[in-house]
Amino acid sequence: MENQQFNAEEMAAKKEELIASYKEQSDLIEVQLKYETLLADVEEQRLRRVVAQMRIAQIIAPAPEETEPTEEAGPVHPKQRTLKKEK
Repeated sequence: MENQQFNAEEMAAKKEELIASYKEQSDLIEVQLKYETLLADVEEQRLRRVVAQMRIAQIIAPAPEETEPTEEAGPVHPKQRTLKKEK
């Protein structure tokens, strides 16, 4: 682009145009901020509800039972090794 020289009147007009544009955009951005904040609040409440449901399920759930190992799983106590006896 070429270097353009603006006089004082053109600079003032450009400044007013930018200010009006920014004010218009800021109104829209404020509405968007409210919308995004509401969405975040909804998601936070959903998360709290799910966490509460998980905690209740953990409290209500019976304790896991200890199952006895079967023979297929191997002996409960492995055979203890002994030293060779001299003859």
